[in-house]
Amino acid sequence: MTKSIQLSKRLRAIAGMVTAGYRLADIGTDHGYLPIWLLQNNRIPYAIGMDIRPGPLEHARVNMQSAGVSDKMELRLSDGLDQLQEDEADTIVISGMGGMLIISILQNAHQKVCSLKELILSPQSDIPMVRQFLRTNGFVITDEEVILDVQKFYTIIKATPGHDRSCAESDENGVTFEDRFGPILLKKRTDAFLKMLLNQMETNQQIIDRLESASKTDQNLNRLYELRQKQQEISAVLGNDPHVKGVNNG
Repeated sequence: MTKSIQLSKRLRAIAGMVTAGYRLADIGTDHGYLPIWLLQNNRIPYAIGMDIRPGPLEHARVNMQSAGVSDKMELRLSDGLDQLQEDEADTIVISGMGGMLIISILQNAHQKVCSLKELILSPQSDIPMVRQFLRTNGFVITDEEVILDVQKFYTIIKATPGHDRSCAESDENGVTFEDRFGPILLKKRTDAFLKMLLNQMETNQQIIDRLESASKTDQNLNRLYELRQKQQEISAVLGNDPHVKGVNNG
């Protein structure tokens, strides 16, 4: 009897972004839940699960066998994309890692990445930097989602290779307003996105209140300035949208 895989809300959202019929490489596959679910539901024809740690790969192997998808999936011990060959996959998923690590993985496999049809990324930090990297390296962000799963917000970004090199105004780090908030999210304005911004504003304000009572060192004053700038930007995004009040009360 085959075991049916159940996905978390976050992984379901990632699965929903994978184009049906595309071959998948799941980087940092952990227990292999995502590729196994996609194979069981006939969304993809083939998958490669890759992880830098032998332990999770062994768990993935057990799950793969009990799910009855061993003939359509293989597992590889790999640091990033090292063990992925060009044209072996159409889609790569990288989730559950810090943004700078994701950027490093993509930079170290530039030629392989350029041969892909789509990237689906869910960085746990430095999300604006990931968007900036994609934008300045010829990728186009085609979809984004914010998911609230077990009281934590997750951002998911889908990008395709393209030639859209934006000339939008950026800060000293090369990060634009759209990099910070997401070009697609700014258009969608979903409940989860607005809730995340309201949550960020509340957290920022708590830090501002503490810093205003702290000693006036250069470090504290610089941090205060940065946080107030962030508050202004978030306020600009939220604007006078009447929907925001409903979200805040929900």
